[in-house]
Amino acid sequence: MKKNKSRSSRSSRKHEPLPVGLFVGLILIVLVISLAVGCTWKLISTADYFTIKEVIVRQPDVADFSYLKGKNIFRVDLSDEIKGILKDYPNYKKIYLVRVLPNRIFVNFQERIPLAFVRLGKDFAVDETGTLFYVSLKPADTFLPVICGLGSKLTNAHPGLRNRVRELALALTIATEVSKNKVFREYRVSTIDVSNPDNATIFISLPAELTVSVILGKNKTPKDLEVRIGQGDLKNKVSFLSGLLVHNRADLANIEYIDLRFKDSVIKLKDKNVKQ
Repeated sequence: MKKNKSRSSRSSRKHEPLPVGLFVGLILIVLVISLAVGCTWKLISTADYFTIKEVIVRQPDVADFSYLKGKNIFRVDLSDEIKGILKDYPNYKKIYLVRVLPNRIFVNFQERIPLAFVRLGKDFAVDETGTLFYVSLKPADTFLPVICGLGSKLTNAHPGLRNRVRELALALTIATEVSKNKVFREYRVSTIDVSNPDNATIFISLPAELTVSVILGKNKTPKDLEVRIGQGDLKNKVSFLSGLLVHNRADLANIEYIDLRFKDSVIKLKDKNVKQ
């Protein structure tokens, strides 16, 4: 019986309410801390010492940030500012705004790097994320491929739009694998046609010395080499293709097309088929 009483007394002590004095003391401490924080915030958010005097922009010709001057450095919502700037400047992948206490803001931009161009009436640059943007260069001024066959898929295309359509993702994967292969620094992939993903085709511009003697039709401008690459296993297909280009260099101008869509690749010459 004594043991039961001991347990009962301990249990009752556990559920005893806090003393009133202790409870009131805790409330006062919370109020004092809140008041101190509030006064401190009011002081720093209104003090001239923390008013923005200078905005340092690493790329000064990109945008005018003078509107930030005169604002309190702690009252500027950097996240909102970044979102607004990115909408106006979609050719930048990231924008960094950093507070430099007590009264300066540092701004830096990270430009998007074009992986290819997308032809949709006009040419958009596109990066690895599938985001469209404008650049001053034209496809002919670069070594980048032009993606075509997306007209019915990207009907509302505009700078800053990030696209996730299957055909564009396929084209970007091909462009990525091509960009990583050193052989294609000499053999430029001029076009990636993904109008039919199962028959995705790339066209390769051959070096001038390989085509100078080739005459096609009524003009003397040879066609680009057609390579039917399809979907799947793109890394190995691009690697295999690079080997074909190197080992068949002397005969490339005489090839009608190369088909890599199936297990057995096919090289169709202008006068016969040769299986590899």
